[in-house]
Amino acid sequence: MPGDASKALARVLKEVLQPVFPVTLEDADRKLFELGADSLTLVHLLVRTEMVFDIEIDVEEIGGELTASKLAELVEKHLGEKHPERASEGRQRSERTGDDV
Repeated sequence: MPGDASKALARVLKEVLQPVFPVTLEDADRKLFELGADSLTLVHLLVRTEMVFDIEIDVEEIGGELTASKLAELVEKHLGEKHPERASEGRQRSERTGDDV
């Protein structure tokens, strides 16, 4: 599912992060605090993420180590929990093709 992960990262960057905070794909693995975000910015990003993707993320899940990549992983995780059929489809596709999910 590497393609799905990169799609999730691209969507998180475009729809959640960039309208609020200037982060690029090159910064995807840098902590948002290192890039200048503060706790209010992180809360804003969390709320925006929940609205855009219609999911709920516990504030404890983001911690001080939040990166764009981590946020995309959380989105994928919660979308998989909300729509388990998508996660099982990915596993079945992986079993057929031999790709990692």
